[in-house]
Amino acid sequence: MTSCPQLDNRLSVASRIADSSSMTTISPLAKAPGGLAAAVSAIDLALWDIKGKALDLPVWELLGGRTRDRVRLHVLVGGGTPDEISSSVNWAVEEGFTAVKFDPLVHGYEDLPLGKLVSSVCAMALAAREAGGDEVDLIFELHRKLDPATAVQNEVMNGAGAR
Repeated sequence: MTSCPQLDNRLSVASRIADSSSMTTISPLAKAPGGLAAAVSAIDLALWDIKGKALDLPVWELLGGRTRDRVRLHVLVGGGTPDEISSSVNWAVEEGFTAVKFDPLVHGYEDLPLGKLVSSVCAMALAAREAGGDEVDLIFELHRKLDPATAVQNEVMNGAGAR
């Protein structure tokens, strides 16, 4: 194919992408903590990229081609108050998004009593719901800020299933 031995070797390795992917299921190292899984993923992506360049094809075509014409996305918006969240959700709806992700916890939430924390989260959610209406899905991004005990306590306090 080429007269460059280094490139020939890379293409040979890249053509066996399935071999590199299988190492994630058979190698105990693939389950190791830390960045090993990310490293394996980076190698896998690089091999697909090399193969795509060698064949002059986009990677999405190598993976089977187009499967849909549209993909639904959500947008992450900011806002530290109900008014700011409302404004951000209005912007997202104007841009055509049907799902909005935001952090409903106000700055300094760690120091709030539980009742005040719940009230502030409800105010943020209500502002987002009123701005987006029932046609917009809301996604709360909590970044693992609440421990399981607090989450359960909130659920019990508000009545399980009462939404």
